[in-house]
Amino acid sequence: MVNISMQDFTITCPEDWYKIQNTVIAQWKKNHGMFIKDIQRLEKSVNECISEASKILVLYRQTGRRSCLEAANVHYLRASDYIRTFSKRELLASLSKT
Repeated sequence: MVNISMQDFTITCPEDWYKIQNTVIAQWKKNHGMFIKDIQRLEKSVNECISEASKILVLYRQTGRRSCLEAANVHYLRASDYIRTFSKRELLASLSKT
């Protein structure tokens, strides 16, 4: 687990979070083939958020600015929100199948 903290601000991002999310997305692709384009868009959005957060964390290591941590946290939260929102839609899709 990667912990980056400054006095009252902390980012906690498990190293396997990205792998877990990709596993979940792969499962969605398998279970909901008719929504493949939506799932691919979600996957692209999550990857962009994680990539941007990683770039910002590198910048934080170079500069030590607190604003970098806050910006990276925003990107991680946005990626989590994408996954959470799609999880709710997956539930609705599963219920509509039966």
